[in-house]
Amino acid sequence: MEERKIVLVEDDDDTRTLLKFLLESEGYNVTTADDGHRAMEIIESMQPDILITDLMMPKVSGLDLIRRTRQLHPSIPILLLSGNGDVIRCDALEAGANKIFVKPFDTDELLKTVKALSIRHREYNA
Repeated sequence: MEERKIVLVEDDDDTRTLLKFLLESEGYNVTTADDGHRAMEIIESMQPDILITDLMMPKVSGLDLIRRTRQLHPSIPILLLSGNGDVIRCDALEAGANKIFVKPFDTDELLKTVKALSIRHREYNA
């Protein structure tokens, strides 16, 4: 079975470390970035199975990162994390997010969603 690759973009060190640990404990290969600009460099050099990104980040926002990723890799599933419960869902979905998680979120639900989306992505690209 080929290893499933995730790009995780989160500017909060504690959240990024926790999510990386959780995802790796489920068998994912996780590459992290702490800003959207660095994430774009990573995404251009590898085609991840999933992108998980925070909304509010330095240099490039989560919405801009989603838009750019959709231009390069339209089929990659994208999850948006937001500490702002008032994020305009339709803006995020219009940008190309598959699902939005508002912090604090249920990590079990996040892991279930990641698993389902990575399976669909692999089947779609097989």
